Amino acid sequence: MTDQLYEAHELKLFLSSLGGIYVPMAIKSGSTCWLESYAFLRDDPDEVDRLRALRKKHGLTLMLDCGAFTVMTKGITITREDFLHFCQKNHDMFDIIIGLDVMNHPEETFDNCKFFQSEGIDPMACFHIGEDFSWVQKFVDNFEYLGIGGIAAKPIATTELDRFFSDFFRYIVDDKGLPIRKLHALGIARWKLFEKFPFYSTDSTIWMEGFRTATVFSEEFGPLLMTDRDENMGKSKNSFLRLDKVQQGRELDRWRAKGFTYEQLRTDRDARTAWNIDYLVNFVKKFKGVKYRDNRTLLFGRENEVLWGNEVPSAKKLV
Repeated sequence: MTDQLYEAHELKLFLSSLGGIYVPMAIKSGSTCWLESYAFLRDDPDEVDRLRALRKKHGLTLMLDCGAFTVMTKGITITREDFLHFCQKNHDMFDIIIGLDVMNHPEETFDNCKFFQSEGIDPMACFHIGEDFSWVQKFVDNFEYLGIGGIAAKPIATTELDRFFSDFFRYIVDDKGLPIRKLHALGIARWKLFEKFPFYSTDSTIWMEGFRTATVFSEEFGPLLMTDRDENMGKSKNSFLRLDKVQQGRELDRWRAKGFTYEQLRTDRDARTAWNIDYLVNFVKKFKGVKYRDNRTLLFGRENEVLWGNEVPSAKKLV
């Protein structure tokens, strides 16, 4: 991207696992970027046709994930030949295809993505936290769109992710701090990271918190629990009931401006979900033209070796 185009770029948020009544909610909010999973679509041609029609009608940008996380957690099998056939058959509806990645085996992920390239599909190639860091440069040299994964599968502190990305981005930015590759954060909703690092896109199911945990999002107060069904809910630090009257008033005004009431958000999980989707779609617009600056404070030690895998990058190697 040129400097001018990059400055105007807003982080793209792909909402994943949308379905049912939540599809019209996403459309109403202005969400046009969705992540779909081959693992779920491969045996559901009706859903494929529905998505194709929605893409055409609403100008959607669809990203297709092979379903590697599903493979790992549910034990299903995906072959690259079957995945390739599905991608070729439906090439008209998917704007971005995540290559068939094999967690903890970057060499297999690399081979799968090169195979797709040889068949006319340029995939997003995914590197997972914990894999051998020597593979990063090979991915950068061979693919235009890179993904970072392995975060949804394990609890990793934001401070550790900060250290990881501080080194990872040194491979993919120029001397102005502008990225030379697009980078997608797979399943990451750590907003502090997007303030510091120039990600191109991310995906998340965090919009589901409205019905998972009775939570709504607030830019001022963070996630707010809305239900009082349990006596401990009202005592939570992040509960709406813990805010003082002035703070509650500010939040109530924000809800009213969008057509929501406190009673709706307290009792109706679908109302909470509608609020969260609309909030997220607009919230990510603030991450615009972020440039990488190497202002790390790094301690190269055991904890980083565990995080990075077999090889911790050295300053000499990355120059």
